[in-house]
Amino acid sequence: MSTAINTVVSASPRLPPGSVRQALHAHVAPSISWIMGCNWVTMMLMSLTISLLLPAQQSLAWQWLAAGSAYSLAFMQLRCRYAAAEYAVREGFYTLSICGFSLLWVAVPVLFFDPQNFAFSMFMLTIFGGLAAAAVPILSASLLLYWIWVIPPFLAQIITYWLRGGGSYYWGIGFGMLILLISQLIFARHHHKTIIASIRLGLQNTLLVQQLEEKTALAVSANKANTRFLAAASHDLRQPVYALSLFLDALGSSGLNTRQAAMVQHATAANLAASEMLQTLLDFSRIEAGVLNPQQRRMDLMSILNQLGEEFGPQAYKKNLLYRTRPSNIWIDSDPQLIALVLRNLVSNALRYTQSGGVLVAARRRQQYVMLQVWDTGIGIPADKHEEIFREFHQLGNVERDHRKGLGMGLAIAEGLARSLGAKIEVASRPGKGSVFSLVLPLQAMRKIERHVNEQQLIYAETSENSLPLLGVHVLVVDDDEAVRAGLHAVLQSWGCQVKLAEGMEDALARTTEDVPDVLVTDYRLRGGVTGGDIIHAVRQAISINMPDKKLVLPAIIVTGDTHPERLREAQGHAALLLHKPLTASALKIALVQALASDTSA
Repeated sequence: MSTAINTVVSASPRLPPGSVRQALHAHVAPSISWIMGCNWVTMMLMSLTISLLLPAQQSLAWQWLAAGSAYSLAFMQLRCRYAAAEYAVREGFYTLSICGFSLLWVAVPVLFFDPQNFAFSMFMLTIFGGLAAAAVPILSASLLLYWIWVIPPFLAQIITYWLRGGGSYYWGIGFGMLILLISQLIFARHHHKTIIASIRLGLQNTLLVQQLEEKTALAVSANKANTRFLAAASHDLRQPVYALSLFLDALGSSGLNTRQAAMVQHATAANLAASEMLQTLLDFSRIEAGVLNPQQRRMDLMSILNQLGEEFGPQAYKKNLLYRTRPSNIWIDSDPQLIALVLRNLVSNALRYTQSGGVLVAARRRQQYVMLQVWDTGIGIPADKHEEIFREFHQLGNVERDHRKGLGMGLAIAEGLARSLGAKIEVASRPGKGSVFSLVLPLQAMRKIERHVNEQQLIYAETSENSLPLLGVHVLVVDDDEAVRAGLHAVLQSWGCQVKLAEGMEDALARTTEDVPDVLVTDYRLRGGVTGGDIIHAVRQAISINMPDKKLVLPAIIVTGDTHPERLREAQGHAALLLHKPLTASALKIALVQALASDTSA
């Protein structure tokens, strides 16, 4: 968008033919009525002066005024008639009108000049000079109208002085008036050029604004299209990756020999790397598209830190690292989902670059700010690289571009998310010792609440899959992708679940009638505009109608490729867990256990 706008602004647009002339006419037209009014007042003043200084010409003076008044009234009536005419017609009308008024002033020296009355001659000189000077800002937009207005009366007076003056005195005054006329014409020409330049600049600015609005509309349209694409891509691109991960998990638990198991392990690692890269690219695209809108609410920071511990504790355990969370009793007003996304990127980065020691996540209050900090004992970052690490696709220590280490966009995404929250990310590091990344949030209406923190909740270890009681659980799976249904069926059966598959709403209700499920797993975006929330509502309603004695709400899990925070709020509104594609089998297993353990009374 910025490139397009710069292109428009940098070049002066070509004006349409005749546009300057029309603008000049529009500039002159309102002024003519005003100058005609001033002209009539000046004619009245001239008639009174003639009556006083030239009593013998009094009758002729009033006749001259009457002719001028009649001409002015005719002009006003015709002006109204031609108001809606084409500008060329109106331009001709104004030219003829100015000719008539000019001829009225030509008649003054011809009819009323008296070489013996010096006072009247000087008054006539003053009036003509004033009319010429006053008309410069009004009529100089059209030099033709100004020339018609000024030149004939001046020449008539100059010639009258020279031919009828009868002396060197009037010859001198005539030359003086000629010099005055020439200077007024020069001044009017300069003023005309100024008006032309101003009009041209105004028209160019108007065209620039129009082009800018068009480019802005195109950019907005492209942004909306990008948003729609991201919504579709976020779902469609994850589907095959999601299905592949399910098949790999099912294959891995199917009794393979050592060589086959190693191949499946490598394939799983490659699929996990692809999943992480896809998630990273989609998140970054959503930030760039500006579709992340923070939803501020009251939140307890400790709940987010606990969630991170549950997610990253097992990963740290596998790398023989210590993962610790410092207890906190701080509440703030912010978006918990976006804060969790930022911290998830920071913690993931810390674990990736830490080979020994551990990671500490803590929340600290500093005056009017809260600092969410991620400490690690990793490789550290040189001081001159602190800005570079926030650039897209930039990684330290990965010159060979090993995709198992990610795309190098985690910190760029975290910084973009922080900006959307009105926060910033600070970094301090010592090479070879470790780093600390701080998400600095403004502290709004901070409230501390005394709460009991169970220290055992702060240490997380890998959960044994054998402890997950899924044997014999009846699971209803709703997904419109055949590959995903098959993959889920294989994985769930390997865990000992009884699985029913449904493609949409009708199938889901039919399977519910056949056998009431213990838990529902549904995709969010289904065919026909049906959502996972619609499925959950319909299945629960069907169960309540067919089995009124059942007092528990059916546990449900929504699986979606859409990472918009609104999806989490929707899931919470349906009392369902939310999982994002592509997800691992272990994540699905843990979610099933959590859902089954969270049966609540209706």
